[in-house]
Amino acid sequence: MSVSTPEMILKYLETYNQATAAEVAAELHLTHADIRYHLQAMLHSGVVEVMGICKAEPRGRPARVFRRPLKNHPPALDVFLSTVLTEITGLPSQHREQVMSRLAEQIFMIRKNTLPSFALRILNLVQVMNKLGYQAKWEIHSGYSRISLNNCPYRKMVETHPILCELDRLALELTAKSNVRTITLIASGVCASCEFEIDP
Repeated sequence: MSVSTPEMILKYLETYNQATAAEVAAELHLTHADIRYHLQAMLHSGVVEVMGICKAEPRGRPARVFRRPLKNHPPALDVFLSTVLTEITGLPSQHREQVMSRLAEQIFMIRKNTLPSFALRILNLVQVMNKLGYQAKWEIHSGYSRISLNNCPYRKMVETHPILCELDRLALELTAKSNVRTITLIASGVCASCEFEIDP
């Protein structure tokens, strides 16, 4: 029995979580126009959603990044999480940083990550993040390291609670034991990934 193009697209998005039409077309060996047509129909029917815009090459135009819609949590869970985050945000800055650091340590198992090597600690953190759905990647550049988080597990709440973006930066800072700069955030609505630079 043959598999339809929309089914192949959904299977791809299940595997990679997000993609542009060009990425799907290259993987499925179909034309860009064909994939765009199917994604547009799937978008109208609610089978996929646009999660952001990907920066284009100098001559190209920005591309939409698609994913399957996030599963809805029970309303009570959303209200609870929103209330907790509001309370944390309202804390004095020193206490807020302490609470967020403790959360980062527990969520990303940083206290167990006691490897002496910077590289091994970062690799360990990337593995933990990927188990949590971040699609994290680590690149080494001249003079710094860059971590890209290509999926935001908190996407549904991060727009109203940007403090969640700090959780990721703190996890990197606590693991690297070095200064971490935020370069881009998915929450800004113009980037397809969160990117952080770690000083050597």
